[in-house]
Amino acid sequence: MSKWCGWLLCGMALLCGTAGAVGFLDSDSIWDFTGETTAGGSVRCEMVDAPGKPGLKTLKLTFRKKEHKQDWLDVRYTPLPTLDWSAEDFVELPYYAEKPGISLYVKIMGDNATNPNRAVIEHPLPARDVPPPSAGQWHMLKLPLPKDANIKKGVNTISVYCPMMEGNKLPLNEDVVFYVGLAKYKMKPRVPWPPVKKKVAKTYDVIWDSPVGDGAPWLKVKDGNNQNDHAAEFIDGAICFVSTANGWNEFTWSDHTRLKLLPVTTYRLDFDYDVTVDLTGPNCTFYSLVRCGEPISKDVGWQQWLGGAGQSGHRSIIFTTRENPDYRVIFGVRDMGGIRIRNIRIVEVK
Repeated sequence: MSKWCGWLLCGMALLCGTAGAVGFLDSDSIWDFTGETTAGGSVRCEMVDAPGKPGLKTLKLTFRKKEHKQDWLDVRYTPLPTLDWSAEDFVELPYYAEKPGISLYVKIMGDNATNPNRAVIEHPLPARDVPPPSAGQWHMLKLPLPKDANIKKGVNTISVYCPMMEGNKLPLNEDVVFYVGLAKYKMKPRVPWPPVKKKVAKTYDVIWDSPVGDGAPWLKVKDGNNQNDHAAEFIDGAICFVSTANGWNEFTWSDHTRLKLLPVTTYRLDFDYDVTVDLTGPNCTFYSLVRCGEPISKDVGWQQWLGGAGQSGHRSIIFTTRENPDYRVIFGVRDMGGIRIRNIRIVEVK
């Protein structure tokens, strides 16, 4: 039996308040998990009464795959500020599946995670090559966290997902329902209405919201960070790049001397993308991140996504820089594939 299997199966009884454990959600964060709709399907996320648990609420997740895609459907929560789990040993995840034989994946990411996916933990529930927990009943899954306390600081994303690849167990054109987390109902304070002008007059400053061209504060990467013998192009206000080489291929950086991201400041990055050439290669993915001149352990704002030629989408992420003054936004392709990045918008969140 694998280490993951042993740890996860030991927590199948429904327990509460285990020492050294943090809950997957609580009465505040349950409001802030969101689903998504993509070219291949959708996942709806809503707070409902927990089946068989009077007085408790849960997240009902309804997945529906429309077609096979090299992609996944995410439900995620982005805590702000980030969470410090350095003293915790486990994440407790109450888990209930309506259908047998299908299970979720869990992914928790952090500022200090050192692997390419920025994952503190990521694996199927309960573990690879282990049958999913019985359907139609609650289970308490105890997910072990790394022993390194530093990795557990700065938790910035808590999520579950289902892959949409061909051969995966998620069926086509059929609702698949899970319930995750248990919390007592707690009404969030209502925002005054009509709003008080002084309180909502300004909540952000726009840092960048313009087309990208040769005079813009964006750089075409041509050094060892791009394994290709060619650079990106700026075409009609967008950044276009096709990678034909395996490896990490950063193709555009924001110029930190002209597009300045301040230390210890929170920003939101939005952009649209169009996949122009299919991804190929052993570890292929599109990605973006925010990096300073220090070691990669100080990277923030990591995103990775997949997609085939002809697919378009929108990406959004909130991140907080650390004490360094030279952070820059980076776009890249790992291995081979083509993409167009457009409508880049960066705002400082206040």
